Order: sequence, then structure tokens, then C-alpha cells
Amino acid sequence: MEKSASPFLFSIRKKAAGRSLALLLCAGILTAAATVRAEVDYTPVITGDAKKDVVKELKLNSYLFQFQKNKPLSRDGLARRAADDVTRLRDTMIGQGYYGADIRYKIEGAAEPYTVTLDIKTGPAFTLSSYDVMWLNKAGRKAEAPEGINTRRILRKIKGQTATPAVILEREREMLEALKRSGYPLPEVAERKVLVDHAAQSAAVTLSLKSGQKAVFGAADVTGYDAVREDFIRRRVGWQEGDVFNLDKVVDTRKKMLGTGLFSTVDITLEAKDGARRVPATIAVSERKPRTIGAGVSYSTSRSIEGKVFWEHRNLWGGAEKIRAEADAGLDRYGIGAAFTKPDFGGTIKRTLKANTGYRQEFLDAYDKTSYNAATSISHAFTDALSVNAGGGLEFSQVKEKGQNERDFWLLSLPLGVNYDTTTDTLDPVRGIRAAVNMTPYLTINQSQETFVIGDISASHYLPMNEEKIVFANRVKLGAIFGEGAAGVPADKRLYSGGGGSVRGYGYQLISPLDANDDPTGGRFQVEVGSEVRFRVTDTIGIVPFVEGGRVTEDFDVKGDERFLWAAGIGMRYYTAVGPLRADIAVPINGRDKDDAFQVYFSLGQAF
Repeated sequence: MEKSASPFLFSIRKKAAGRSLALLLCAGILTAAATVRAEVDYTPVITGDAKKDVVKELKLNSYLFQFQKNKPLSRDGLARRAADDVTRLRDTMIGQGYYGADIRYKIEGAAEPYTVTLDIKTGPAFTLSSYDVMWLNKAGRKAEAPEGINTRRILRKIKGQTATPAVILEREREMLEALKRSGYPLPEVAERKVLVDHAAQSAAVTLSLKSGQKAVFGAADVTGYDAVREDFIRRRVGWQEGDVFNLDKVVDTRKKMLGTGLFSTVDITLEAKDGARRVPATIAVSERKPRTIGAGVSYSTSRSIEGKVFWEHRNLWGGAEKIRAEADAGLDRYGIGAAFTKPDFGGTIKRTLKANTGYRQEFLDAYDKTSYNAATSISHAFTDALSVNAGGGLEFSQVKEKGQNERDFWLLSLPLGVNYDTTTDTLDPVRGIRAAVNMTPYLTINQSQETFVIGDISASHYLPMNEEKIVFANRVKLGAIFGEGAAGVPADKRLYSGGGGSVRGYGYQLISPLDANDDPTGGRFQVEVGSEVRFRVTDTIGIVPFVEGGRVTEDFDVKGDERFLWAAGIGMRYYTAVGPLRADIAVPINGRDKDDAFQVYFSLGQAF
């Protein structure tokens, strides 16, 4: 019995011992796992002589800063993260032009949180000592510079600039774009060499380029259109078959087509092939729905809330003929109107015919008015920036000034204008110039056939800085009436300033000579100026301080009784896909007793 029992007892003991060992091993593993899972807390610090903008860029590229919340699991892991940062941040410093930067790290502290110090000695920023371009043929041998490529112009003033990769690549991009504008659709960079001389603290660049085969435009196929006529589309194609290839013409073509408002998408596919002498193109368009119903609202202290609704059809007969009906109303005015626009008038993209008619009622401090008008005009664009317009109009109005009898006027007008505009955004210009000269002769045909001429000159300038995060905007306007004294000109045609589209801080039309009741009477000479600085705080928020001023007088006496009235204010912008929503508050600086303490404005688009 003992022999038979012994193996059994041994087996039991052996299994029990195995379970004890397993439990001990599990406990050890759990203890080790708990130890491994311990996270190391730390505080990263950058010291040295790096400038604030460089430090900001370093922090954006540092894992120690960007992943501080994802703590390493040990001090050794923290050291590895810091060592990786040294390598990574050396590339960042090269990106800023500091090729000789010295970066070291140290971990300090007997207990958590440890302090991890990245000590950075930037050294001097290296500059470009030369930037040479070598032209290669298809076989890779040296070749002459392609015809029409002015390398010297592109590389002007490059010597001495900070040798950042951004500067080097920007000149490379300009070189490739110049080739694409000059007939070479498929240029390529064969080699880019950057030789860094640490002793001279400079870098020399050698760029090897292949221009590829010079080519001309081939046939252009148009697809996707239905309600829009093909001839209308083709008039906006900026090249003819056989023209030397120019990528700018492709970009301009797409821009012009989208600018018609008829298409939701315009895709231009270029079928450029290596060695081919012709570049066919396929223009694929997707049409928008031609009808739109919309509404808008604005507010100002002096005019309260105003609203408008409109309906438009943008493609009546396949050539972007547009008709628009609109109604607007506020506490002091209301009206309805219709306008017709015919682009490509006379078969050319440069000419546009416009016609409009409308009815209005106004109840203002200066006058009450009922009017009916009809007008037509033709505009002709000489360039993308320069255009002229001329037209004619007929207006019947009943105008009543305070304390006077109502007067009826039949007016024939002949408006003439010249416009120059290099800006790219109507509601939010950030660079360029706008200038206009307008002259409108009037003839009264129901009385003594008196004539007068209203003219104005206006200009605005927009200067961007800091990658368009700051825009300096300035404007000036001069207006004058010739041929009649102020009393001989209908009150609604006289000149007034003040309000959201004029001089903020003063009520609508209140910069004007005043009568005994402090109501504006209008004048014959007008001056307005304005400046503002548009700060883009975030992608959607902007702050705009501004100062504006104006003066209106009954005659051309510069030293007359009417003061030049100034106002200052600040505004907020909320940037949307349509345009910036504007909220401004302005106060008079040297206002009169009649002027309110402040004015508030809400609208869409910049003030000018």
C-alpha cells in the first residue's frame, strides 16, 4: 500500500509546488508590469540664444513639447526622446538657415518632474554665396538656356539672402514656372546641390534643370455643358490652337469661367507627353443651377435695421444673360428694382451691356424723395484691371426739403467713368489698388433746362504684411458739383458724407452744412479720407482699428466755416467663405452738438 500511495502523494505535492511557482511568477510579472507602466513626468525648457520666432518653430517640431502629455515609461525613455529631439531640431535649425547650430540636452532633478533642458546655440545664419543654374538636354548633357528664360532676373538679389530651404526652393519653383509660361509644359529638376561652407558660413547652390520639349497648345475639347452655349465657353479660353504653351493662360481660363457664376467646377486636363510638340486640353465643366433667391440684412445706429431680398436668373439664353429683381426696405427708405446684364456684348468678352430700372421712396433728415428711373450703360475692359463705361439715364423725382415745397425734376444723365482695380476680392481686398474717376452731366428738362455736372475721384490702397495677417488699408475721395449753386441742384444729388460706407462715427449724410434745425442741406464739394489696419488674429477672427474724416461745403472755399470732422473706432471681423462679417463702433473726435456719442455698424464685407 505504501508503494502505491507514494507516487500519488508525490504527484500531489509536485502539482501543488508547480501552482505555487506559477503564482509567484504571476505576482512577479504583475509587479514588473506595474513598474513598467509607471510614467515619467517632466518639464521641457529651451535655453540659449534662439530668437522668439525660432523658439516657436522649435517647440512645434519638438516631441518633448508636442507629446508632453504622452509621458515616457522610464527615465531612459525620456533620454531617448530628448536625443531624438536633438537630431530633429538640427533639421529645424537648418530650415531657419542655422547650419552650424549646436544643440544639447540634459536631464536634471533627483525626482519627478524632471527638467529637460534643450540648450541651443544658433550661431550665425548662413547666407547664399551663389545660386547657379545648369541646363541639361534630354540626354543629361550641358545645353544652352531655353529661349525666353531670364535666369538673371529670377535670381536677382539672391546673393546674401539667408540660405534657408524655403528660399532655395522658392527660386527653384520660380524657374519651373517661368519654363511653363514660356512653352515648356514638362520641365524637371535633374539635380539640386547645396554645398555648405562652415568656415565661410555660407551655402552655394547648383541647380540642374531639364526644360523638356518646347510645345504649343493643341485642340481644346469642352465637355459637361448643357444650358450654356459652347461659343460662350470658348470665348473664355485664353489660347488658340497653335499658340506657344503658357500655363498662366490655363489658370486665367479657369478663373474667367468660374467668374461667370455659371459653373460649380471647371477642370482643365492637359495631355502633355514627354517629347510631344502639342498639348491638347480637355475642359470639363459642371453647371450650377441658374436661379438664386437670397436675402441680406445690415444695421447702423443712424439708419437702424435694413434688409433686402432678391431673385436672379444668371443664364437666360445660354450666354450668361442675367436678370435680377430686388426689393429693399428700412425705417427711412424702401424700393424695388430690376437689372439686366448682357456679357460679351457685340461678340467680345471685353464688353458688357447693363440696363436697370427702379422705384424708391426715401424719408431722410435732408429731404423726402419719390423717384422712378431707367438707365443703360456699356462697359469695355481694356485689360483685366482697366475699364471704361458710358451710358445714359432718365429719372423723374419728387423732392421735398424741410420747410420748402415739393419740387418735381425730370433729369437726363450721361454717366462716364474709368475704373482701375488690381485687387482680387471684392469684399475682402488684401493687396492692390482701386481707383475710379466718374463724371455725370445732368440736364433738367422740365424747367429751365439747367445743367450741372457731378464728378468724383476715389482711390484705395491695400498693403499686406506678415503673410497677409496684417493689411494696411487707406482710401481717399474727392467730389464736386459744377455748373449750378447748391440751391440749383436737387437735394438728392448734392454731396453728403457720414455713415457706414463713408465716414464712420457720424450719422448718415450728417457731414454736411446744416440748416437752422440742424438738418443736413448738402454741398458742392466733398473730401473723405480713411485708414485702417486689419489684424487677422485667427483664421476666422480679425480686429480692425480705424480713423476716418470728411468735409462737405457749399462752395470750394478751403477755409470755409465747415470743419473737417474726424472719427475713430475699432471693429471685429468674422471671416466666412462668402466674405467677412463686419461689426464696427466709432466715435466722433471733434464732433458737433448734433452728433451722437457713437455709431454702431453691422454688415457684410470690409468698409472699403
